[in-house]
Order: sequence, then structure tokens, then C-alpha cells
Amino acid sequence: MTKVPTEYEEQKELVAWFDGQYRQYKARLFCIPNGTHLAGGARQRTQQATRLKLQGQRNGVPDLFLPIPASGYHGLFIEMKRIKGATISQQQERWHEWLNGAGYKAVFCYGAEQAKEVITCYLSDISPTMKAG
Repeated sequence: MTKVPTEYEEQKELVAWFDGQYRQYKARLFCIPNGTHLAGGARQRTQQATRLKLQGQRNGVPDLFLPIPASGYHGLFIEMKRIKGATISQQQERWHEWLNGAGYKAVFCYGAEQAKEVITCYLSDISPTMKAG
């Protein structure tokens, strides 16, 4: 039986691929650590979670953002999911609906390979005036 990679493993593979494939945009694909596992005992985790929420942590926000306008969108948001056994929360659905309505492309990707295809397609129509910076 083949082990299904975790979301962490899929996302790590995707970011490494992106940084190698799109060197001109290296480090432009970044994570939004909303699903961070907190350390310590129950009291410490509660304090950390409270601090994160006060700093703007929002449930359901996608995992990754590529702030490059392309294909008629302002940028690309990706919610990474495992190939098997993944679920989508109502908060994630609402965020995707809102982001897509606001001129961003927001997608759910099941595994690194699907996310690579999405990014490749998205960047295939990049504006020639967009500087890599």
C-alpha cells in the first residue's frame, strides 16, 4: 500500500518546484500559516492562538499566495489538500468564493502535481510588463 503524502509534504514539494522552475519569481509564492500546529501545553496553545487571532489570523484563508497579476486576475491563492482524505471547510469555501469575486483566482489543489499545473497555466498568460523584481 502506497503512503499518501501529507499536505505539508505536498506543499513543501510545490514551493521547492516553484522556486526552481520560476527563478525570476523566487520566494514570491509564500505560505499563510493559518494551519500552524502550536507547541506547548493547553494553556500555552490557547495563548498562542489568541495572539495569532489578534494579529489577523483568519480561519479558512488559503495556504499559499502568489501575488503576481496574470490571466486577468490580481493574484493566485491556493488551498493545498492531500490527494486522498482531504476535506474542505465552510470557511474555506466562503473565502474562495469571496476571493474569486474580488478579482483573484482561488483554487483547491489536491496534491503538488495539480498545483504545479494550475501555476503553470496561470503564469502562461503573464503580462509582459510584469517585472520579476
